[in-house]
Amino acid sequence: MALLLHKKLNNPDASIDWLHLDGNKPNCSLILKNEIKEFDKTIEEALLEVETRPRVMEFDDAAIVILRGLNFNDAADIEDMVSIRLWIQSDKIITVQRRQLQSIRDIEKSIDSGQGPKTTAGFLCSLLEGLNDRLTTQYLEIESKYENMEEMLLSINSLSAVSNNQNFINEINDYRRMVVLINRFLVPQSIAIAKIRRIAFTWIEDRHARYLEDAHNDTERIIEELQLLVSRFQLLREELNSIENQRMNRHSHTLTIIASIFLPLTFLTGVMGMNVSGIPMASESSAFLLLSLLFFVVILIQVLIFKKFKWF
Repeated sequence: MALLLHKKLNNPDASIDWLHLDGNKPNCSLILKNEIKEFDKTIEEALLEVETRPRVMEFDDAAIVILRGLNFNDAADIEDMVSIRLWIQSDKIITVQRRQLQSIRDIEKSIDSGQGPKTTAGFLCSLLEGLNDRLTTQYLEIESKYENMEEMLLSINSLSAVSNNQNFINEINDYRRMVVLINRFLVPQSIAIAKIRRIAFTWIEDRHARYLEDAHNDTERIIEELQLLVSRFQLLREELNSIENQRMNRHSHTLTIIASIFLPLTFLTGVMGMNVSGIPMASESSAFLLLSLLFFVVILIQVLIFKKFKWF
């Protein structure tokens, strides 16, 4: 069945229905047609399309509002944000989901306890509050994770371990990707909230308008903080790359010094080892000892030169 819930809002002065539908069910379109007088192809597509972006569509004194919330379903990525589609008019609100959204379950529980929203505008405000509260909580968790990563990089003892840890690099990339994907839907969501605030719906009272303004400001604040986190994760990645480059440069420098030391020795060995007549001291028993002393002197001279020019 497409109808998941049918409840009355806790308003003793008015009869306001809330219908919650499963957009995956084939009879969902029929229920929408029966419940919405203005129902047409545009409304059907907006409420049932698979891929959506947050937006607002005005129909006289009613509206379609499409929002996104974090995905807390089992075995799901949080950043794979869940869409919720709403048809709102003064005496009725219809919500359509394709995946479960925790904020909808919270509103259901609040209505059952007698503490839920009493108007359709109050319902919308409660939904936005739940969405933004979870976004703020998730932002704080990501920020805390970033600070832990930053401490690892600032710790001298952990530099070598971090620079060799591919899991650490992958973790930075994963969190940065998460923030980017969340922000992708929050920008149009902020625009949608601002649009609701500007439209003069009769069912939006002044107190609800003020809350919508606050919800818009909260969403803008979250967007700015997430954008800052994207930059901070990028800087963290660049710092990690810098540490890795420094480590590789040190290794390359060491190998270069070793090669520089052995290059003249290899040349001398090649010259003295040529299988031709006339090699000096070829028949002397002390030739090997003298050649070894020569090598030692050459190495000593090289070390002194390297020290003088501060090459190591």
